[in-house]
Amino acid sequence: MNGAITDKNASRHLLPRRSLVCLSVLLFAAGRAASVDPRSLDLDYISTRKDSPHFYDVHGRVRIFHGGNRVEKTFPWYFVDMVDSDDEMDRMADMGLNVVRLGWMWSGFNGAGPGQFNMTYAQQVGKIVQKLAKRGIYTLLDMHQDVLSSKFCLYDGAPLWVVNKSVSAHAFPWPLKGDCGSRSWGTNEISEAAGSAYQDLYDNRGGMLDDWINFWEKSASVWKNTSSIIGYELINEPFAGNWFKDPLLLLPGVAGEKNLMRSYDAAAAGIRKHDDRRIIFYEPVTWGMIFDGKIAGSGLDHSPGGDEYANRSAFSYHYYCSTFVPGQDHEPKRRRVICDDAVGPLVFEAVKKHQQRAGGASLMTEFGACSDRAIEECAATLSLADKHLQSWTDYGNSQGAKWTPDANWTETFSRTYARAIAGYPLNMTYDPISKDFTFCFTPDAAIQMPTEIYYNPTMYAASGIAVHTTANLKHAFAIGMSGNNDTLLITPVAASSGPTATSDVGCVEMKRR
Repeated sequence: MNGAITDKNASRHLLPRRSLVCLSVLLFAAGRAASVDPRSLDLDYISTRKDSPHFYDVHGRVRIFHGGNRVEKTFPWYFVDMVDSDDEMDRMADMGLNVVRLGWMWSGFNGAGPGQFNMTYAQQVGKIVQKLAKRGIYTLLDMHQDVLSSKFCLYDGAPLWVVNKSVSAHAFPWPLKGDCGSRSWGTNEISEAAGSAYQDLYDNRGGMLDDWINFWEKSASVWKNTSSIIGYELINEPFAGNWFKDPLLLLPGVAGEKNLMRSYDAAAAGIRKHDDRRIIFYEPVTWGMIFDGKIAGSGLDHSPGGDEYANRSAFSYHYYCSTFVPGQDHEPKRRRVICDDAVGPLVFEAVKKHQQRAGGASLMTEFGACSDRAIEECAATLSLADKHLQSWTDYGNSQGAKWTPDANWTETFSRTYARAIAGYPLNMTYDPISKDFTFCFTPDAAIQMPTEIYYNPTMYAASGIAVHTTANLKHAFAIGMSGNNDTLLITPVAASSGPTATSDVGCVEMKRR
């Protein structure tokens, strides 16, 4: 670990003792304190940078996001419980989550026909967005789809009036056999009819691409002034296209270059007519995040709209161990060797190389979905994410009528982490067993806001927390967005002479006492 940890700035905080000062007044000494409860404020706009892999807030702090997915795939296309009850959002805030990838469904908003937009749906989603924002939780609006249409055995990720414009050479499910119940949902994507529908969308057959762009244009006009919406995810898990006509599309780089990149540029141009500030999230095909390169990689060589938008773009990708190790629940040793030691690190390195080329940030928008037997796999993936300072949204509790994670999920995913960093992060580790946390960064004295570290007080309740910092940092406990004593604020200590203390690496350790 960089930086020498000393006992000079150590403290022991016994829980559930409450902090005497709220986050809003513990930001800084010497006139830098906020004057209002932060829970009543609009959230900061979030941006990215061409030359950095991180997200940033308006103060210049690096932001790291931990969150989950919530996607309602049938009418009314949003979760009624999230509108009618505060329980989910309160639970998310208590667990330290600060982003939700929320289904913003094309069929929910634009299902009735061309130019017909359901503002009642938007208002209901808006209530959810507002509730999340009051708890310090951002929303990523995700145009979710899987196999595009109910015509291909699932649900209408794209409205039927759009998909009906596509005509394939053979009727679905050719060349597959049997009925919908005889195949996994993903198998249907390799049918000619499904591949043709994706291809017709990319090629704008009958105006299908225009329809998609119009959906996003109207969406941007609705949400453009909502700062708690971190961005728009253009499409979930896009398929390669009609690989029967062009088998090379099964190479992820070819699909990315020929179909996805041009479609993303077109959608981004539509969004930017109305919203020039929001981050646009874009995905490769689901097998396009394992390697980097023109053929085996994503094929996405720039941010949607070009390099000038790299400061408002983020690469979205999914990583599931079960893709590589079927039956992983029962084979933990093989899972560790294949996923944790080989494929997982390969994916994170490929994402890093993509960012270096295209600019912007990244977010692992789906992973996990681990059973009790494979919860260690989720923990291993989260440790990899910490190593790469990677933001994430788990998919394990995405679709139930109510967001009710079990004790194993909470124990694994409610992690201590630096969620706002006044400087540049260097490393971060968290041990889910001991709850030991270590974080090092290069402080930036020009940033007029503190570094914030979230911790779950229940994880330390029995013994309390021991905090140690390097001599160039000081700390204080504060009430966080959840209303609980769950935030550690880190600020620099000014040097009395010579170079400022903030030019040095600063480190923080948190342990059970």
